[in-house]
Amino acid sequence: MGFLAAYMYAWPKLPDVETLKDIKLQTPMRIYTRDGYLVNEFGEKHRIPVSIDQIPETLNQALIATEDQRFYQHGGVDFIGMVRVALKLLTSGRIRGGGSTITMQVARNFFLTFDQRFERKLIEIYLSWKIEGALDKKHILELYWNKINFGQRAYGIGAAAQVYYGTTVDKLTLPQLAILAGIPKGPSTHNPVSNPTKALKRRNHVLWRTRKEGFISKEAYEQAIAEPLTAKLHGAKVQVLAPYLAEMVRQKVIAQYGEEIAYNQGLKIYTTLIAQDQKVARAALRASLIDYDKRHGYRGPEQQLSETQMADMESIKSVLKDVPEFGQMYPAVVLDVTDEQAQILIRHRDVEGHWIYSEYNLPWSAMKWAKKFSYEDRWTPRPKKPQQVLAKGDQIRVYRSKKEQWLWGQLPDANAAFVSLDANDGAIRALEGGFDFDLSKFNRVSQARRQPGSNIKPFIYSAALEKGFTAASIINDSPRTVIDSTGENIWRPKNDVKFRGPTRLRYALAHSINLVSVRLLEAIGIRYGINYITRFGLPRKYLPPVPSLALGTAHVTPLELVTGYATFANGGFKIEPYFIEHIEDNEGRYIYSARPKIACLICEEMIEKENQTLSSFDELSTKEQDSSLGFKLKGCAIYPVPENQWAPRIMDKRNLYILRDIMHDVITHGTATPMLRKNKSYLLKRKDIGGKTGTTNDAKDTWFSGFANSIVATAWVGFDAPERNLGFNEYGGKAALPIWEHYMEKILKNQPDIPMTQPEGIVSARIDPKTGKLAPADQKNAIFEIFRKEYAPTTFANQDDDKNANPFDETLPPVIKKDNKDVKTTTEDEDEIF
Repeated sequence: MGFLAAYMYAWPKLPDVETLKDIKLQTPMRIYTRDGYLVNEFGEKHRIPVSIDQIPETLNQALIATEDQRFYQHGGVDFIGMVRVALKLLTSGRIRGGGSTITMQVARNFFLTFDQRFERKLIEIYLSWKIEGALDKKHILELYWNKINFGQRAYGIGAAAQVYYGTTVDKLTLPQLAILAGIPKGPSTHNPVSNPTKALKRRNHVLWRTRKEGFISKEAYEQAIAEPLTAKLHGAKVQVLAPYLAEMVRQKVIAQYGEEIAYNQGLKIYTTLIAQDQKVARAALRASLIDYDKRHGYRGPEQQLSETQMADMESIKSVLKDVPEFGQMYPAVVLDVTDEQAQILIRHRDVEGHWIYSEYNLPWSAMKWAKKFSYEDRWTPRPKKPQQVLAKGDQIRVYRSKKEQWLWGQLPDANAAFVSLDANDGAIRALEGGFDFDLSKFNRVSQARRQPGSNIKPFIYSAALEKGFTAASIINDSPRTVIDSTGENIWRPKNDVKFRGPTRLRYALAHSINLVSVRLLEAIGIRYGINYITRFGLPRKYLPPVPSLALGTAHVTPLELVTGYATFANGGFKIEPYFIEHIEDNEGRYIYSARPKIACLICEEMIEKENQTLSSFDELSTKEQDSSLGFKLKGCAIYPVPENQWAPRIMDKRNLYILRDIMHDVITHGTATPMLRKNKSYLLKRKDIGGKTGTTNDAKDTWFSGFANSIVATAWVGFDAPERNLGFNEYGGKAALPIWEHYMEKILKNQPDIPMTQPEGIVSARIDPKTGKLAPADQKNAIFEIFRKEYAPTTFANQDDDKNANPFDETLPPVIKKDNKDVKTTTEDEDEIF
């Protein structure tokens, strides 16, 4: 009667079990590429929900045989088991566990605490009856398998299968299922990673109980019990590695929704990343950094093992086990060195991601690069035999080549960044913020503000074209000295090679001639230049109002720079970068969807045609208009992009057409050409491609930014410490260009070559290459140049011009005048130089 009274008292206070029919389990946030590949997951609990149909019946049988043999017969409480618990209570004075059915464990895990008080046990019993009255047995089993703790932060059978075996639950073998069925008894003491001995004993007990209940045959039992433990820790089944962007996503989602929702409510974040793009970008960045590092010599082993550590293989393996892998460069120890090779022991991952040890004979051909590194960047001789660079006990790094051979290298001192966008809407296709996220979490794409060097020149040249300059305008490439108002600070910009004298702008940009760029910025006015550059998204506060701005003394991030270059690729529109495509809740409903501004050339063309049509309608009489179908449809055009998503035009079409043509010259016969020709790159054949190299003073920063089709990308290489330089003979076309090249070659393969359509108002003229004026009909070295119609040359070059020309004379547009000092504008934008 007391039991019944307690039941009647407690019943109204019991939780509503109907909530179990629509339970929301704590599930981590998962981040995916646009094409559905898992990038990362963040959350307090690792959980992969599964349905009862996905769970092998053998697993249910193992659970029932071990935990609750009368599961299908009782109504939530096994009274035989309860008698056993009562006897323990009478003999010990407290509950020591046992007697709990699967239903009672569900009640405890979803609604109650795990304390062993008598009152809590009574409520558990009552609640189990209530659950059994509301749910069928299959539903109860499904709740159990998705909720229970399996240790190692794995909650639910789906996560447990992934964490311990790296696969899904339906692919597990009988002994593996038995291991998992036994873990809930003690998640910390019976899991096969923390305590393999107890886990094995528990597994065998589960198999014995399953055999005793008749769920498996004697042969299956004996075969399963003979199997060794195979469980190992596995991370989330990440399919695409993009840790820098995943961290950007994590921070943004937390800022938007808070940690509780972000980490526990199963959000699915679909980014703008494209899996193939990201894989290619990651490989290109790492390969190019390793190549750069090897060009400058070997800095020595990471450590030298002692005689004790080299005593036997197990000692060596214990040392290697504590050395992490970075950038897929694996630790290795030199076992022996001969005149022809070095025998090494490598700790690396196999094809399934498990750590293994392998011996390998490193050939002499893989060591010839290892000249002695010089911090003063002095020349050092190449080694002549292996003993000069390697010794027994050296701990080194190795990595796999494209042919799956082991090569010797070292972790790069320098670092790099790479980002690519869809130029039409700003969607980030690939992003690598450094050599390895575990080595440095600093995201150089979005956080590193560095000097862009000559990467800024296309913006300045575009500003000059807007002012009336042409690709044939002549600016003098000669020494220049600038002294500030105090007379104490002197600046003498210089070129990489000799001065060339009067130079056409096309040639100057393609070959990155510094003095031309400085004089050009002074000619258009520094203030005007800055105002123009900010159109492209480069922050004004990081653009110093001095002549050296023409050489890239601004401070920008790679993400800002690639956003600016997107305008050159998309037809002249301003877009904003973004990286989250949409967000789904745990039921697959969209809770966020990006609506970026889109460069819509077709929309512009439709408007132009519509305006032409409307103009013709306006010329009709009212009667004719009323009868005209076109008039009735006036303003009813259906655009491919909603009007509120049109990106604003910030660049004249003709200006862009000329600039792109010059930037194409950078690729085909400019500063990018030597490297592309050396690599026999097919990019040289594309007509829609353009770009610009960039190198700052002493090669402290090297860049390459460029575009093709609708893809725009920027690569940066340098040291995190801004005072360090990359060393002798390093520049944008050598250090940074290979990253961009390797990426573009892979991604543009089989993509159509779509050069920009020539806009109206562009004319071609045959000119004298030295003066930029029209060439006489009989001039043999004349070249063709493109112009905006109103700025095409109208005077012919005199054959004596070259003899009589003042070397400091410039061909300037109408809005520019020349005085005896510096070239300045005559407009309201006129600037003082300082």
